Amino acid sequence: MNSNKRHIHYINPAVQKRLMISLIVAELILICLTIFWLYIDLDQLIESNLYKIHIQNTLTTSFLMTRLSKSILILLAINIIIASIIVWYWKNYIKAITTPLEQITHAIQTLDFTIDPLISVPHESGAIAVEWLEREKNQLIKLRQCLKKLDDENQDSISRVLEECKKIIK
Repeated sequence: MNSNKRHIHYINPAVQKRLMISLIVAELILICLTIFWLYIDLDQLIESNLYKIHIQNTLTTSFLMTRLSKSILILLAINIIIASIIVWYWKNYIKAITTPLEQITHAIQTLDFTIDPLISVPHESGAIAVEWLEREKNQLIKLRQCLKKLDDENQDSISRVLEECKKIIK
């Protein structure tokens, strides 16, 4: 990213609310499924050892910790996948906002007002950029009309037209 660009935080409360709610719901579902899986697994283990006289090696603390660790690792892997999907979605959302802004900025810098910006994500900054593009376009049109009035032979008209151009630029 260029150091000359502004650092604006693009925050959309509606999108963030949906992301947070979906993340919390996904976490709750994952935790419930993990607990249910552990319950079934341990229930089968107890059932298999219920009527046996000698305790097998399967009821040791290390065996139970291995099962618990395995479930935590699976839960962590699924969380990483979900977080990756959310980051990808958020980056695409930000890119959909910044791409038209960069196009508008480039068009204004190069004085190319033939561009018709396509803003796919409605955002306040997009509306502001389109208004800026229109202001610059109208200012350039006024300057061109003002410069057409120039008469090379009359020094007084040149200074008057230049003053009028300065007012337009301000």
